[in-house]
Amino acid sequence: MADIMDSPDSSDLLSVCWADSSSHRRWLLAEGQRLLEHYAKARVPSGFATLGHDGNMVDDTAKSIITTRMVHCYALAALMGIPGAATLADHGLDALLDGPLRDSVHGGWFSDAYSTHENPSRKNAYLHAFVALAGASASIAGRPRGTELMEAAITIIDQHFWLEDEQSMLPSLPLIGLIPKIIAAPIATCIRPKPA
Repeated sequence: MADIMDSPDSSDLLSVCWADSSSHRRWLLAEGQRLLEHYAKARVPSGFATLGHDGNMVDDTAKSIITTRMVHCYALAALMGIPGAATLADHGLDALLDGPLRDSVHGGWFSDAYSTHENPSRKNAYLHAFVALAGASASIAGRPRGTELMEAAITIIDQHFWLEDEQSMLPSLPLIGLIPKIIAAPIATCIRPKPA
C-alpha cells in the first residue's frame, strides 16, 4: 500500500495545517470561552486570586501575577466582544492601580495583597513585565485606564530594573522598597550564585 505522503495530491495535504482548520478554530473559541467563564470565579475585591485544580478558590488573597494575567486575558476577550470581559479587565486595572497590590510608598507592585510597606515582598522584574503587558493589552482594547497602568509599569521598569550598560533587567530588588539602580546593580552582582 502506498504511503499517503507519496500520492500525487500530498502537496495539498501539506499545505493545510491542522491549526488552520475550521474545527480547530471552533475548539479554540469554545475552550477560550470556557476558560474565561472559569477564571471569572477568581475575582476578589482587591484583584484576582488563585483557583485550585478543582476550580474553587484556594484563598481570597489577590495576587499581582494572576491579576495581571486576568487583565490581559479579559482585555483580549473584550476586543473579541465577549460579554462581561471589559468589566473584569477594568476590575483588574483598578486593583493594580488603586488597590493594595500597588506599593504607593516606594512604587511598583507587591506580589500579593498581604504584602505591605511593613512586610514587603521582594519585587521582581518578571511581575513588573506582566504589569506592563496587562496595561498594553488593556490600552489596545480601549479600556479607560490601560495606558495609565502601562506607563506606570514602564516607568518603574526603566527607573529600577533596566540596566542600560548590560541591556538587561535586574531580576529582582533585594532590599525593602525600590532602590536606585546604582546601589541595586552591585548588590545583584554579589548575590548571584557562584559557578560550581
